Amino acid sequence: MKRLYKQLTLNTLYQFAGKGLNIVLALITLSILSRYLGIKGMGEYGTILRYLGFFGIIADLGLNVITTREISKMGLTSKAKILANAFTLRLVTAVMILGFSLILSYFLPYSLEVKQGFFITSLAFLFILLTQIFNGVFQKHLVTQKSSFADVCSKLATLVISIYLVLQKASLLTLLWAIVAGTFLSFVLTLYFSNKYYQIALKFDWNIWRKLLKYAWPVALSNFLILVYFNIDALMLSWMKPMEEVGLYHVSYKILETFFQFMVLFIGLFVPIFTKNLLHKIRFKKHLQTAFNGVLFFGIPLLFAGTLFSEDLILLVNGEAFIAAVPILQVLFLATLFLFINHLMHNAMTVLDLQKKALWIYAFCAGFNIIANLYAIKNYGAQGAAFTTLLSELLICILIYLFFLRHQKFYPSVRYGGKVLLISLAMFLAILSVNQMDLIIKLCVGSVVYFGLYFMFLTKEEV
Repeated sequence: MKRLYKQLTLNTLYQFAGKGLNIVLALITLSILSRYLGIKGMGEYGTILRYLGFFGIIADLGLNVITTREISKMGLTSKAKILANAFTLRLVTAVMILGFSLILSYFLPYSLEVKQGFFITSLAFLFILLTQIFNGVFQKHLVTQKSSFADVCSKLATLVISIYLVLQKASLLTLLWAIVAGTFLSFVLTLYFSNKYYQIALKFDWNIWRKLLKYAWPVALSNFLILVYFNIDALMLSWMKPMEEVGLYHVSYKILETFFQFMVLFIGLFVPIFTKNLLHKIRFKKHLQTAFNGVLFFGIPLLFAGTLFSEDLILLVNGEAFIAAVPILQVLFLATLFLFINHLMHNAMTVLDLQKKALWIYAFCAGFNIIANLYAIKNYGAQGAAFTTLLSELLICILIYLFFLRHQKFYPSVRYGGKVLLISLAMFLAILSVNQMDLIIKLCVGSVVYFGLYFMFLTKEEV
């Protein structure tokens, strides 16, 4: 157990170091593009990414989690064969679904430039989808520093190429090729690293494809429903409001997503561990509690600090032209904790093969989100979409909690969460007392108070 926690800790540190660098690189890229393209240009840029991201998540088909689960099972001797078939299945389905998205885009109310942008950026999402299928390899062998390295190289390449194109006064369509180049580099590096553990090839074994699809379709359907309540707001906004409004929402959402990627990596480390302890309920719940504590450790202080740092972040990343995005970002930060918890529970349900029973939750919340956005976006624009996101995440968090109480008798410990909540409140008040000072000073004050009180009042086991 100690060796496992040591490996988990090292991999967490590797991933967080890599993701921290990725966040810096992504925010620098966003900052450069925001100032170059302006609010309307960022609206078009964000619409292209959000539209293809919508179909990209559909194209995932739940294969990422299922492949990780299958190659993590004890005693399985055909892991390389499963991975090769999963890769081939991903290639075929990704091309089909992204191709459909391009055909559909011609019937939607977008400008010709935006529609052309869909074609260019679809290549980037194809490389992303192909890269993601190998995440389970690095998670299983606890060598996630390799995937982190590939991600950093991708973000660095995108940044360097973007800077060059901006200096050349490139158009929006030309700038999109920077994303394609970065994702292609990540795919090549990931393929190279994965070959050390499994020889990658294109294979078609209908029995394996059928097995993967059988396990994956409930995950795919739940992912689609999650996608509706998580991403449909941006698309509805692009249909109902001017591109300037979309631009404000996009930059706010991109900042939120950079923090969310931290949690995706952290929770991803637990998927193989959940799988290995699937038949040991006590161990499974212990690991789930550990992951839940980690979510609270990051999510609660971010909820409080994010509302205070929103203006600083917008000014730092996007400039004064985007100051109207501050209220939008503040609302989105309020949703972070619920978003993190929901992602953890979704992955736990997938490992437990409970996603079929939970489909009604996602269906209900998807319907709620669409109806709420029709009203909120029409009357309040981007800020209305942000409030709908908050309400949707809160609603699904409550429903998933009740679901776990019923099916797994999982009662999260409130003692740890209570301590983190009080410490986060103290941090919030400390930052508020110096809120008129520079961002660096506020960050230092908040960090000292939070970590100081954390190590002071929590036990060694809790830490």
